[in-house]
Amino acid sequence: MIRIVFFSVFFLALSAFVNSYVKKTYESISKVKSSTESSAEGISIKAYGKSGIEWTITGRYLYIKGSRLELKDAVFRTDKEEIRAKSSTIDRDTLKGLVEGGVKLTGEGLYTETQGANLDLKEGKIYGSGEVHLKEGNKETWGKGFIIYLRPTKVIIENAKVRIE
Repeated sequence: MIRIVFFSVFFLALSAFVNSYVKKTYESISKVKSSTESSAEGISIKAYGKSGIEWTITGRYLYIKGSRLELKDAVFRTDKEEIRAKSSTIDRDTLKGLVEGGVKLTGEGLYTETQGANLDLKEGKIYGSGEVHLKEGNKETWGKGFIIYLRPTKVIIENAKVRIE
């Protein structure tokens, strides 16, 4: 009889230990996040904005980690506008990001240069707090801080200096 009680207590203790081990192992496995990482060269991606703007995004080199896209020699094109930058980081889910290094925006009668800007492809706008140079026909504008809406085209430049030829 004592043997039966002893074995029963032993098996209860063993099952409690195994249960505890399985729970801890399961918790540690669920904490490990799977992250997909990949890269490609010479890529082209399509993205759509709220107002139906279709962007064709191209680049020399693409690095993907989760929902973040990093592009080298990035070009963002619509049927009317083009944005070029040495590098860009875009979130695939929100279509918001950053363009840096010799950023140039060209459109119908519009040419803009800056060194870095935020980009919102859904809203169709580019904005930043850095220096900007804008050319529209025979008018040139310099400033620091800007917002450029693409559809319809609307440019807001803070601390602007204008030169008309």
